[in-house]
Amino acid sequence: MLEKANLDDFKNIRHNFSMYLFVIIMGWLVGGIYEELVFHGFIFKGIEKIITGRTGFIISFVLTNLIFGLYHVQLGASGIINAFAAGCAYHALAIKFQRNLWFAVFFHGFFDTIALSYIYLGYW
Repeated sequence: MLEKANLDDFKNIRHNFSMYLFVIIMGWLVGGIYEELVFHGFIFKGIEKIITGRTGFIISFVLTNLIFGLYHVQLGASGIINAFAAGCAYHALAIKFQRNLWFAVFFHGFFDTIALSYIYLGYW
């Protein structure tokens, strides 16, 4: 069985509203906007240009989200798996809506807001 995700980096937001608010804003800027542009925008398109053919899209999709998951290594093994799965979901949304990354940005930011709210309230 996997250990729980390592959320020690976020323990300073528990019951600290100003820090919670700061981390929410940064979560939207870094988690929502930056990560989606870099991973599901630039990296995905770059890999997709390199790997062509019938399976190019699928390989690019999986490889991009594996990299996205590994980018969250500080969260431990279960955090990497969670980030991979969430990355696949965000990416699939963007693909479904004509590669519009705003859908991925919104849902990524929304997910981070919910997770950070649970931490702030002391549930994680």
